[in-house]
Amino acid sequence: MTKLLFVAILTASLAFGIATAHDAAQTIDLEMMTIGYWHVVEIEWARDEPLSSETSTFDGRCSVPSDYLAQGYAEGLTFPTGPFTSETEHCGQLIWEEEDGERLLRGRLTTDGFMTLRSDDGSVMTASFYANESSFDPVMGVFLHGMHFTVESMTGVPGLAFVEGAIRMTFVMPDIAALLTESAPAIGAGHGTASFVLDAAD
Repeated sequence: MTKLLFVAILTASLAFGIATAHDAAQTIDLEMMTIGYWHVVEIEWARDEPLSSETSTFDGRCSVPSDYLAQGYAEGLTFPTGPFTSETEHCGQLIWEEEDGERLLRGRLTTDGFMTLRSDDGSVMTASFYANESSFDPVMGVFLHGMHFTVESMTGVPGLAFVEGAIRMTFVMPDIAALLTESAPAIGAGHGTASFVLDAAD
């Protein structure tokens, strides 16, 4: 066997071995659960007037005309990384209904949301989010806000490297107007899945 042929066979064998190892990499799915509260820290209203039904894209920050652009703060507990605090920003669209000639605020939607979550152990999770579900429960007298989070990055799980994740949350609030004008909190709970592979650096 010539040296050149041996090198070619060895190169091909190594390439096949690397490809096989990559293909054989197992994805590890971890269930995620979270509970916490969220409140407004700062809010910018279209035309500077709260609850006016005026809308804006806020110089292109919002992908759809929105009633407000809000910065918020959340605090709670999430599995597997523990207690957390987070900063958020999103565009919001209010849902109004007419009843007996009176205009009533009956829901809110969310677009273009971003979140940075920091756990007590120093781990960080970033996510984008939106809410396309909003309803009012007349029996309980509360508003429900269904949110979808796409996890963009996540640290803090030893021995594992993050691949992708998603969380579905439902927030409950007694009064949307108070939430947006008086910093009254919304309480949320949710679950989802985060996928990892073994961290090659370990």
